[in-house]
Formats: sequence, structure tokens, C-alpha cells
Amino acid sequence: MSTFIELVNDLERESGTIYQNARLTSVLDAPGRQEKMVEWIIEAWRLIQTSRSDWPWMRAEFTSALIPGQSRYAAADFDIEDFGGWAKHTRSFSPFTLYEYALGQGDERELYPSFYHGWKARWDRGVHEANRPCDYAIDQDKKLCLGPKPDKDYVIRGAYRRAAQILAADTDVPICPVDHHMTIVWRAAMLMGQHDEAIPVVAAAQSLYAQGLRNMLDDMDEQVEA
Repeated sequence: MSTFIELVNDLERESGTIYQNARLTSVLDAPGRQEKMVEWIIEAWRLIQTSRSDWPWMRAEFTSALIPGQSRYAAADFDIEDFGGWAKHTRSFSPFTLYEYALGQGDERELYPSFYHGWKARWDRGVHEANRPCDYAIDQDKKLCLGPKPDKDYVIRGAYRRAAQILAADTDVPICPVDHHMTIVWRAAMLMGQHDEAIPVVAAAQSLYAQGLRNMLDDMDEQVEA
């Protein structure tokens, strides 16, 4: 496991420009070039996270109670603090399910997606009776819109994509698997080399980063048994 300060120390070592006894002990108030190294690690990790929308470690799930009569829900209504976007419906995966609280999970059923304008025309205009929600849409504010509005206590379970983690404290740990933490350093070394206009440094870091990225992609692929 690599903490934020350890990643910065790794970059200091790989840069060849910071003596061992002068390496940072905290990312706070870093001086001069070391301040840039702190920022390069932050930016490198942000770039990796946002380079794809399907990193497994950027996925998360939630379970929450619905409020009878309320049809729109922001991520905060479900106590989600790291929200980046809702998971997308595919032919093999429905990201949202719902069950009646009194009946438990044996009552769990999938919710089906609809376009927001269709949802609005069907469930948000005029007056309609509350009932068990059966479909959903996402509005312009990224709120989850259910139709019809719930008539009683239901529990919703769903999936979402995390927002990019921004490293800040010395002890912060990147949320990707530990085996890939050094890939962050190589991406930061590319930023450093570009800043320094050091072509050999950029080339070496690119090669190591490319291999690290391939390893991350290999680790991401789901294995299907025959």
C-alpha cells in the first residue's frame, strides 16, 4: 500500500533531483520543486481515474429508503458522498432495483430505464396516483427520477460511479488495487519530464506507464469460464 506522501517520495527518488535526506515528510507546505511534485502526483492520479469510465474500483453501490410521494432523488438523498454519475443500464445489467420494505428482498425487482422527456411527460405532468415505481430516468441535474412516485415504504438498491478521488492528506491511499500504485508515479514522472523539457525522462516514464496501464487493463477484464 502506498500513501500520498509515499507516492511523492517515490517520485522524488525517481526524479534524481532530490537528495534522500531532503525528501518530504508531509505534503503540506512543500517548498519549491517539491510542491510541484506533490501537484504532479495529484494530477497524475486524477488523469488515470478519468481516463476511462469503466475502472472497477470507480464503481460503488448503495442501498437506501425511498420517501413516499417523492419522485426525484439527488445522490445526497441516498447519503452518497463520492458521487460521479449513475451506472448505465446495459443488456446484461440493470443498475437499480426496488423492493417493498415490509416484504424484504424476496420482493426485489428491476427498474427499467426511460428517456427523461418521456418520464416527464408520463409521470411529472398533471396528477397521477402514487404506486410502486417501475421505471427511472436521469434529469439534467443528475437526479434519479422514479415513476410512478412511491406510494409506501420501498428500498432502492443501485450502482453509481465514484467521482475522481483527490489526494490531499499524507495518509490518503489511492482507491485502485495496491499493485497499480506505482503506475501513478510513472504518470507523474511524465508530467515532470514535460515540465522540465526532458525528453529522455518523458520517454522512459511513458514506457513504464504504458506497461502499468496494460496491467491495470488486464486486471480489469472479467474472466468468463467455459
